[in-house]
Amino acid sequence: MLRPDGCVYLHCDAHASHYLKCMMDAIFGAAHFRNELVWGYRTGGVSKKHWPRKHDTLLFYVKSGAYQHNPLQERIYYDKPFFTAQQDEQGRYYADVFVRDVWEDIKPLINVSKERLGYPTQKPLALLERIIKASTNPGDIVFDPFCGCGTALDAAHGLNRHWVGIDLTVLALEPMERRLRERHGLVPKVDYDIEGYPTTRQDAMLLAEQNPHDFANWAVTRLGLAPTANSNDGGFDGTGKVLLWENSSAATQLPVIAEVKSGRSLSPNQVRAFRTAMQDTNAAIGIFITLHPVTRGMRHLAEAEGAIEHNGRRYPRLQFWQLTDTYFEAGLIPVNLPWQVDERPKAERHYGAEQTYF
Repeated sequence: MLRPDGCVYLHCDAHASHYLKCMMDAIFGAAHFRNELVWGYRTGGVSKKHWPRKHDTLLFYVKSGAYQHNPLQERIYYDKPFFTAQQDEQGRYYADVFVRDVWEDIKPLINVSKERLGYPTQKPLALLERIIKASTNPGDIVFDPFCGCGTALDAAHGLNRHWVGIDLTVLALEPMERRLRERHGLVPKVDYDIEGYPTTRQDAMLLAEQNPHDFANWAVTRLGLAPTANSNDGGFDGTGKVLLWENSSAATQLPVIAEVKSGRSLSPNQVRAFRTAMQDTNAAIGIFITLHPVTRGMRHLAEAEGAIEHNGRRYPRLQFWQLTDTYFEAGLIPVNLPWQVDERPKAERHYGAEQTYF
């Protein structure tokens, strides 16, 4: 698929980089290999039996000699002056030099990184920005076939490039949509298209029929919850902890779980099993997600679970969310949650990794 004037970067680590280079040589030709780039970083963790493994590898290949390459510069600071050094506003001596094939100036993402989304294998935005700046111009197309939480798409859009992203799992869509909305104000189906992902109730029903596991993952991420690693019938499919603000300086964590049922056969026994899961996990609120209407007996069991109170309002502990056409038209989640409205002043709000908001 690569255009004659295109280039490709393959990001990997030391476990397979040598095998992958042989594969890339076979596909693109050894003559079209340009660089083995080393991204070195410092994070915690050492071993008594080997050197700390603190680098990744990027294999850089081209399709032909018509590819684009824009040499980039980085600023290096020095303790003492020399004949080519300059001084910045703070009086520090520096020189602007061309970036070499060992990159040690880009910090990895750690648990407290502001851009961290909690998505496994997420890469720093600066890493993708460097690659895109070096190998494309504004208006070019960036294609990431393993786009994960959308770092390459974020970087490409910020640098005025067109972009296309693909990922195998539906779990990638929620963090991807969120970062494109928060960073660039992009709205799905308005500013960009999504294929193979439910945007109508009919799409959701088709996904549930083809892959119930992916459907369950999609449904719980719509609530901002994390899919459970090993869900099973009678248990629950999503879990999370959210912050319930009592005032501007104190918050209480509320455990929440969700169960997804895509079939038409719904019964009170399913709610009884879900209530047991709520008790076992000490969940403050449980959300039962369906494609079809629940029965009267199921609603009676939910009402027996009572409610929690917050700021003078009552919120049912066990709630139902049916995926109707209205949800897809309006984008509204009709569950009654106390954290849907943050009553603190805007300047005091901070959304951490475990906080759900709408």
